[in-house]
Amino acid sequence: MNHIGTVRLETERLILRKISSDDFRFAYKNWATDKEVTKFVGWSKHENLEETKRIFTNWINEYKSKKTYRWIIELKEIREPIGTIDVVDMDEELNMATIGYVIGKNWWNRGIVTEAFLRIIKFLFEDIKVNRIEATHMPLNFASGKVMKKCGLKYEGTLRQRFKNKGEFTDISIYGILAEDYFKGKKFKVIVDRPIGYRDFYGNIYPVNYGYILGISSGDGEEQDAYILTEDNKPLEEFTGELIAKIIRKDDIEEKWVIGKNIYSKDEIFKRTLFIEKYFNSTIKIIKTP
Repeated sequence: MNHIGTVRLETERLILRKISSDDFRFAYKNWATDKEVTKFVGWSKHENLEETKRIFTNWINEYKSKKTYRWIIELKEIREPIGTIDVVDMDEELNMATIGYVIGKNWWNRGIVTEAFLRIIKFLFEDIKVNRIEATHMPLNFASGKVMKKCGLKYEGTLRQRFKNKGEFTDISIYGILAEDYFKGKKFKVIVDRPIGYRDFYGNIYPVNYGYILGISSGDGEEQDAYILTEDNKPLEEFTGELIAKIIRKDDIEEKWVIGKNIYSKDEIFKRTLFIEKYFNSTIKIIKTP
């Protein structure tokens, strides 16, 4: 995964940002002391302002790690925090993130959590390069299940007595979405900076067009690089197509995307990118399938 830590994100109505030192007061007022809000989460309502302050101070300290992803949900129209959305668990081996969220009761049923979650999904798949995002809810928390479905997650089952809520065992329903689900059908514009025939510093001549995708970061902090596969093999200045595969380098911090309009096998992709990938220990993950 390409860890860059909690960064500021925006949607039409929301600012998703790091927690600041004064946010605990809004949390205490807007959601942390409400029994209805905390009914279906693993923690009890806060009893005093100092408890909220202590928790928020600890969370702020966790931002020292680039593997911490925790956002305040700030509503633009009132300019104050109304909830949080977090990566509550991360499995590095599986490239998987688990999301949790909470929002004040005054803002329920307005599509706010859905709006925030969709933005986090985009960030995690496109910038952090996770392969799977999952979320869970208690079976009676129907509203949370609806949010997950609206965000493209699929119901995968109910785990019996998998969670403790206020000291009591409870079932949880689990939902998930894969990178291949998210990217399917999405279009990406590649700016070509190494067209067919380009010779690089090492003498490699490019048999395919190669460039970068604006707005999507890679493991080196720059824009996401991409090979472009087409049938006519003409030099291009830009190209718009679908993500058809990812080339994952085991000995490099970057992964390379393969953009095209057709479906290609691993062997075809391997042969057409070998001129560069021969220098790396790479594997190919197919995204676009028939």
